[in-house]
Amino acid sequence: MDKTKKLKLWIYLLLAVVAALIIALVVMLNNKAKTVTSISFKDAYVEMFVDEKKELESVVLPETASDVTVTYVSENPNIVEVSDNTIISVNPGTTIVKVCLNDNPYDELVIKVNDVIPTDISVNESEELIGEIGRSFKVPFIFTPANSSDLDMDYSFSKPDMATSQFNEIVGLQEGTVTVTAKHKTTGIETAFDLKFVPVGLEDIKLSLPKEIKIGDEVELQAQLVPEDATDKTVKWSSDSSCLTVSEGKLIAQKEGKANITAKGSNGVSKSMEITVSPVEAESIQITGMAAKNTMNVGDSLSLTATINPANTTDKKVIWESSNTNVATVSNGTVYAKSAGSARITASTSNGKKVSVDLTIKPKPVNQSNGFIKRPSSYGQCPVKVNAPKDESVYVYFTCSDNSSNDFSMFVKAGTSCEVDVPSGTYVMFYASGDTWYGKDYKFGDDTEYFTSSDKIKCYISGNYANGCELTLYKVVNGNMETSEIPEVLFPG
Repeated sequence: MDKTKKLKLWIYLLLAVVAALIIALVVMLNNKAKTVTSISFKDAYVEMFVDEKKELESVVLPETASDVTVTYVSENPNIVEVSDNTIISVNPGTTIVKVCLNDNPYDELVIKVNDVIPTDISVNESEELIGEIGRSFKVPFIFTPANSSDLDMDYSFSKPDMATSQFNEIVGLQEGTVTVTAKHKTTGIETAFDLKFVPVGLEDIKLSLPKEIKIGDEVELQAQLVPEDATDKTVKWSSDSSCLTVSEGKLIAQKEGKANITAKGSNGVSKSMEITVSPVEAESIQITGMAAKNTMNVGDSLSLTATINPANTTDKKVIWESSNTNVATVSNGTVYAKSAGSARITASTSNGKKVSVDLTIKPKPVNQSNGFIKRPSSYGQCPVKVNAPKDESVYVYFTCSDNSSNDFSMFVKAGTSCEVDVPSGTYVMFYASGDTWYGKDYKFGDDTEYFTSSDKIKCYISGNYANGCELTLYKVVNGNMETSEIPEVLFPG
């Protein structure tokens, strides 16, 4: 390639580079022209009156800036509110409104809000000037101009004990009419009027009482007055039934039944409700007065006491029953032992609560002397002697295999001997032993032990001699009679 062509090529390249630089510079300058450099309010300070509106104006630079949407924010919305680009004065005071872009503040505007001072004040005579005792009364003033915002007043009363003021309103202290002088705090403008105070009337009574109470209960009378600030809070209570009486601020449940309880205000407003008085039901029953080991002897009596819980149970009636009236009977808690055996004594309440005790009736001890219990039918000459153990008495029964009518029995106290004369015959000996003798039917009671001997005992007459026997019913050296224990059912008699 010759030099001329090379030179042209370099010139073309240089021109291309210069063109690219120019284009980049133009783009950069164009973008710079679209970027916001500042935002400012047209005014730095604004004064307004309460309840006034103003449009906000701000200047954005450069003018060529694009996509610019500013927002306005009030530091104290209680003084000035912002709605889009409009500010609204609410209350007297000074605050700042900021102009922002993308939440970034750019400038501030100081705004002072002034009261609208009234030039004339009167009372709206078309409204009834009647207040209620204890409640705030707002005077229906007419302020000129109508948009006056400085509304603070001072009050004085012809009868200071009848009214007072608070929070720019008047509160009645007692019933009656008072002349009020109202004076504007800022301008001193005065107006006077008569204000009447009446009691706050009772409108309704809400009762706070249970629908059901138990006999003997006492319930405090409670009612909510509507309205709560009714001037006369006097309430008179009454009952239409003697089952529920009213006394010293309480309801007293006297007996079972229903009653209408009425609360009546002094102005005649009343409220009633029906209350049911129910008996106190028994929850449990206990028996006391039991003998040791729950035992009695035939012919004895025992007084039992039934205690019903709770102590204030209304129906304290106790129903007594015996499971075996042949063994024991019961009347009003007194148990009578009739015969040996077992019986369950039950005490019940009228609502079905029960308690039972088991009694064992033992035969009554008998002070028995040594000798016959059952005599033989024939006259006897043959001697029979029985020696009892030292620590137990014995009841001996002899069966005669020759003539059963000659069967006989005898009692021998512990540690003693007894001899009787019996008819001739062959006998089998049975005996029962124990500590306490209850008679031939019960013998020695539950502790009785029964025995017999397989040896035959022969009693006979030989010439002038009557032959019998001597029985020692305890172990002795060289004893010649064996005995064995037997069940009760094998014992004769």
